[in-house]
Amino acid sequence: MPVVEWLAPQPGESILDLGCGDGALTAKLGLHVAHADMHQFSLDRQFDAVFTNAVLHWTRDIGAVLNQVVQHLRPGGRFVGEFGGFGNVAAIVGAMRPALQINGAPDAAFSGFYPTVAEFSATLSQHGFEAKRVELIPRPTPLPIGMQGWLATFGRPFVEDLQADQQQQVTDTAVKL
Repeated sequence: MPVVEWLAPQPGESILDLGCGDGALTAKLGLHVAHADMHQFSLDRQFDAVFTNAVLHWTRDIGAVLNQVVQHLRPGGRFVGEFGGFGNVAAIVGAMRPALQINGAPDAAFSGFYPTVAEFSATLSQHGFEAKRVELIPRPTPLPIGMQGWLATFGRPFVEDLQADQQQQVTDTAVKL
């Protein structure tokens, strides 16, 4: 996995995996797991590196997350991550918005952090980081569970304010579009 190569963990380093999900990737690095909100947490130490994979695009407040990274990173430490960027879920958003409209539902307040390279570079700079590498790498993610499965797993922000039967109608419509 390229992001682990970019991290280049060294023996004896302390690494914070921000947003480890089920911890499967973290286990490969041999680290301990603690669950907390990435927008506000307090650990009693700083780390040589902060690592994140497929998480930052879910945040509604990247500034709060980066403040936590700064607080928990040793001076001279590194912040390495990979997440969805500009255009990442455009096809899904492009299907969900009309599906909501077709089913008489209000437009969802879907938000996430899907920046361009320039936007993320500027955001990092505003929080005191010196960006050494920021890229938008087109890499379509296969959906072995299909769009219906993806929406069931990740599409809650689009339909969370709807009744269960309307949620299903909207997602069924989106899959057909």
